[in-house]
Amino acid sequence: MKMKKAVSPLIAIVLIIGITFALFIVLNAWGGEFMLSRQKESESKISSALDCALGSVEIKHAVYNASAGKLYVLVRNSGQVDFSRVKIAVLVGDEVKVFNATSPTSSSDLPKGSERVYVIHVPNACEMQIIRVSTECTGVKDTLKRSEIVFYNC
Repeated sequence: MKMKKAVSPLIAIVLIIGITFALFIVLNAWGGEFMLSRQKESESKISSALDCALGSVEIKHAVYNASAGKLYVLVRNSGQVDFSRVKIAVLVGDEVKVFNATSPTSSSDLPKGSERVYVIHVPNACEMQIIRVSTECTGVKDTLKRSEIVFYNC
């Protein structure tokens, strides 16, 4: 009867250590890239949140002209952050209408310290209850109630 020889214990230990080391190198390379991308993502979110913490907008005045169907909203950026995406939401009756704010006289951007008049076409809005201006920063917004809005031709 012929006996087959197994791998010697020394060679088996060397193979296990080699495979473990190779696996460590592969996982370390993947994990390092993964952690680096997560770190950059977190830094970006923190930077954006810090910028937004310094942001502030206020509605200075709002006028609705029913015959033209236009709402004129004067918005001031009283914070320390430039805004590029200003939205204006209007509650008419029980319906909320959201508009991307545009300014006929200048850029729609709202740099820090500036004021812009935004003109929005909102027909049949004499029942307007609330105007809310918001920005790309979640917590930066301002609201006007019906009593603070000037209505013409309603």
